[in-house]
Amino acid sequence: PHVSYSLVNCSSPHVSYSLLVNCSSPHVSYSLVNCSSPHVSYSLLVNCSSPHVSYSLVNCSSPHVSYSLLVNCSSPHVSYSLVNCSSPHVSYSLHVTSSTAPTRT
Repeated sequence: PHVSYSLVNCSSPHVSYSLLVNCSSPHVSYSLVNCSSPHVSYSLLVNCSSPHVSYSLVNCSSPHVSYSLLVNCSSPHVSYSLVNCSSPHVSYSLHVTSSTAPTRT
C-alpha cells in the first residue's frame, strides 16, 4: 500500500504540502513550500530500511540560507551544513561520529 497526500492553499501566502509513504519499502517524503516573501522550502526524507533522515530548508529571501541535516543511524554520523548565499559567502559544515549507536526516536 502507498499513501499519497497533497494540500494546496491558494490564499496568501500560498502553502503546498505533500506527503508520500511507501509501506512496502518504507519511505516518508514530506515537503512544504511557502510562496510568500520570504520563500521557504522544507523537505524531509526518511528511509526506514536503512534509516537515514534528510532535512533541508531554503530561505529565498536576502540573504539566502540553505540548511541540511543527514543522520545515519546504522553507522551513527551527523552531518550539518549551512550556506549563506549573500556576500560574503559563508559555508558551514559539521560532522559528528559517535562510538556508540544513538537511541532512535
